[in-house]
Amino acid sequence: AGGGESAVKESLYLSKFAKKVTILSKYDELKCSGYIEEKCREKDNIEIINNVKIIELLGRDVLNGIKVKNLKTNEESVFIADEDDELDIDGVFIIKDSMSPKNLVPGLELNGEHIKVDANMKTNIDGVYAIGDCRSKDLRQVITACNDGAIAAINVEKYIN
Repeated sequence: AGGGESAVKESLYLSKFAKKVTILSKYDELKCSGYIEEKCREKDNIEIINNVKIIELLGRDVLNGIKVKNLKTNEESVFIADEDDELDIDGVFIIKDSMSPKNLVPGLELNGEHIKVDANMKTNIDGVYAIGDCRSKDLRQVITACNDGAIAAINVEKYIN
């Protein structure tokens, strides 16, 4: 989720591993350099949907859908994960300002506009972890976000196993 330079670069990276990457952008067009946009559009497994924002993540124990709102028409639509269908939602990457944490997951404990986590990056909801600038912390730099990611990855694996 996000249509700026960071979101498009992350989508390019994810496209190396994912069958399909969908960019959900709130803008009329991507807000990135022409070179990055061109690289993105060259990828067969990247789809771009403009003028939408995520309004709800669906599922109880696992993510199985995403509700979006068209910012031009106010029409809402849902992407649903279906085992028999090609659509398979394995994760959502929210790029800064794409969606407020208070709307992300019902019951998520916040500290102002930031997500509260413990030392293992775990939120107050089992199986939900938060890393980077969306979480409550004193220092907001890429190096601390990388550290958060490493800690969360280890603990997500423990949770899954």
